[in-house]
Amino acid sequence: MIERVRRVDAVLLLLQSAVNDARMLNIARTLRDAGKSVVLVAYGSDEDRQMLARENIELLAVRSDRDGRLFKRWPAFLLQARFKLRGINAACYWAEDVFTLPLAAGQARRHGSRLIYDSRELYFALGTLKQNDLRQKIIQAAEERFYPRCDAVMVSGPLDADELHKRYGGRRAEVVMNLPPRRIVAPNNAIHARFGLAEDVNILLYQGGVFRAKGLDLAVRALQYLPDCALCIVGDGPFEAEIRRLAADLQLEERVLFTGRLPYDELPHWTAAADIGLALIEATTLSYRLALPNKMFEYCMAGIPTLATDLPAMRAAIEEHGIGALIKQEAGAREAAELVEVLLQSPKLDSLRAACNAAREQLNWQAQADRVLQLQNSDAPQP
Repeated sequence: MIERVRRVDAVLLLLQSAVNDARMLNIARTLRDAGKSVVLVAYGSDEDRQMLARENIELLAVRSDRDGRLFKRWPAFLLQARFKLRGINAACYWAEDVFTLPLAAGQARRHGSRLIYDSRELYFALGTLKQNDLRQKIIQAAEERFYPRCDAVMVSGPLDADELHKRYGGRRAEVVMNLPPRRIVAPNNAIHARFGLAEDVNILLYQGGVFRAKGLDLAVRALQYLPDCALCIVGDGPFEAEIRRLAADLQLEERVLFTGRLPYDELPHWTAAADIGLALIEATTLSYRLALPNKMFEYCMAGIPTLATDLPAMRAAIEEHGIGALIKQEAGAREAAELVEVLLQSPKLDSLRAACNAAREQLNWQAQADRVLQLQNSDAPQP
């Protein structure tokens, strides 16, 4: 029996939820708007699939085992994804993380297609695997094997491009920053309303994965010195239970708030309900030390400033655009609280909000979408 093959322009693969992932959605929508046929292979539900179908984006949804550990989910995902890709021939395969790179590379070789690797972070130095050298080495081996096959590599910051070039050589990775689409949402009281907070409570916001070394324990401890503030955590992850225990120990449960993971398209509404965004990353690994997280720019798009750890990439963004303030890596809870109090003072906060409103005209996805199209359309040879 002859297998029927369907030709599409782009297949994007990601070991995460499609509708919760900003970067995958932004790339897919950019390609679709350019008239490309786009297929996503990622975790998702029937509802997610139907929602994306209305946008003319096809989702081949992989069943999610969100409670399973990475090294259990990874092979199971690849097995399902490979099955779902039978009969599809894409002009270009996008590996949206290192975990899907082996499958994307295999599909690209099989069909003579273009292979793009989106190295969202330095996967050879993951912060979440700092204490697990064996698993880190497995991920390193996967990247080292398939990186040379890539026709192009994309990163979210220039420092990551430098590190990959030093490690693997070849052409420099293309920098496509992890910026949000230009979408202006007015300040609102969504967080106050959801959690029954008084109007005069200031909201400190963290959005993203709830992992160790993201500065969440520092933020909770700082609340001890900020009686008029609450911390809202938008996201989930394995460190959540420890943060909840710390909040309980400090009798701060009523001011440490969790929304859980929210669909990406709903996120701007909640971001705009806060006063200050937090990016208190600890430099426990090279990947974290060079981080330029998308949350900084999502905060900026919502018109709220960022309090960020003084690390190279975040420092450069804040110094260039004036969209927040820096805190020393060794700062403690009381010093963090004092910085928050300074930022919340009306003249300072108004000035930072104005800087965010100006910077978002430049710091948005549309300003760099052409780079994505160039990667998709390029016929450049492999490095």
